[in-house]
Amino acid sequence: MFRPSTRYLTQIAYNKEDKEARPRKQHTIPMTLRELSQAMFAFQDSVDSRLRSIETLLLTQQWQVEEILEYTREQGTRLSMGQVLNKANVRD
Repeated sequence: MFRPSTRYLTQIAYNKEDKEARPRKQHTIPMTLRELSQAMFAFQDSVDSRLRSIETLLLTQQWQVEEILEYTREQGTRLSMGQVLNKANVRD
């Protein structure tokens, strides 16, 4: 089975002319299907974990917004009830 050299693949992955994008140490690129598969699963697990964290954060924020809206409505209802009572007392 033909396998290109690691240097060749590294040169393709990190454009030889772009020195800032190139890592200081040359990392080896996974050469076996098993290593690549393991890397893909690890990446997917990382993405899933981050998505779960974001989902939890969004649910927490949604709950906080709902609580604030409920509190605001209650305060508004109390204020409007107070104004109605004040108007009724003024008329008497």
